[in-house]
Amino acid sequence: MSDSTIKKLPFFSIVMPAYNAGPFIGEAIESVLAQSFDDWELVIVDDCSTDNTRDIASRYAGCHNNIRLCKRDSNSGSAYTPRKEAIILSEGRYIVPLDADDAFEACFLEKIYSRIADTGADTVYCRLVHGDMILPVQGFDISAVYRGRDLLQHTIGGWKIAPNGCVERRLYVDTMKKYAAAGNCMNDDELLSRQLMIAAPKIAFCDAEYRYRVNPDSVSCKISHSRFDILYTDIRLKELIYDNYISGDESRTLINVQLFNDTAGMISFMMKHRDCLRGHEVEINSLIDRARCSIDWQLIEGKVSRIKSILLRTGIGPLKFAMMVYGSVKGRK
Repeated sequence: MSDSTIKKLPFFSIVMPAYNAGPFIGEAIESVLAQSFDDWELVIVDDCSTDNTRDIASRYAGCHNNIRLCKRDSNSGSAYTPRKEAIILSEGRYIVPLDADDAFEACFLEKIYSRIADTGADTVYCRLVHGDMILPVQGFDISAVYRGRDLLQHTIGGWKIAPNGCVERRLYVDTMKKYAAAGNCMNDDELLSRQLMIAAPKIAFCDAEYRYRVNPDSVSCKISHSRFDILYTDIRLKELIYDNYISGDESRTLINVQLFNDTAGMISFMMKHRDCLRGHEVEINSLIDRARCSIDWQLIEGKVSRIKSILLRTGIGPLKFAMMVYGSVKGRK
């Protein structure tokens, strides 16, 4: 076989799950086409969209050889499954996730490539911009190179860094295989981001700009029982941390505080929107109780509301009742 017949594989594989992103996907694809670094492919997996998302993506794929479109037969319910399928279909050395309602700055890939060349990192995180919010937070040293496991605590109790950017293909595939039984809930991507982080020997940062948009039609913005998946993710994140960090590590305390706050927060959400959640009470209460029972109460002592802690430690009912009474009193003022 001559050298001329050997297919050259792209350096970057941009993977894009897409579902009902018609108003935005064109801008996302255009931001890829505008890249100053041109050694890339774009793999789009449409998750059974009901709008014109697939038609728009198909037009781009028909005009550009380095854009491919795969169409799922049924909706998966989250971005995790179509993103995973896009990764399996991709061929590049580094995987670069891009949501269909987000966009890159024009020199995004060029900046990441330069950082890989300078540091030899298998993972490079970028700067995420969403309105006035910018990650990493001010004061975080992006010039340093980190062990992935040393960064995890910056993702608990609020994200201080953004796990957007690129991950070396082997690391991505191996990590997905290791955690193959990780289910399919709305927040699976957030869990996978932490799994990839812990597995990464060397993570660098750069100032490449990832422009994040909140799509008002996304599942995460709707009043739905799927919103409670955050508790399932917290439970699995706690298991991940306890498997990888020894007793006394700050990450253990942080995840228990997050688990407590999210559990109390979702009880409040349930009380506020119980009419919209009717018919799902049994599964919601079961998940909330599972989350409550997962909390290491000793680690959160003095770090959360004492009254809420006493009530929630007793059970879901006492805190629900207290919230109902408080809401009734507040409503009469």
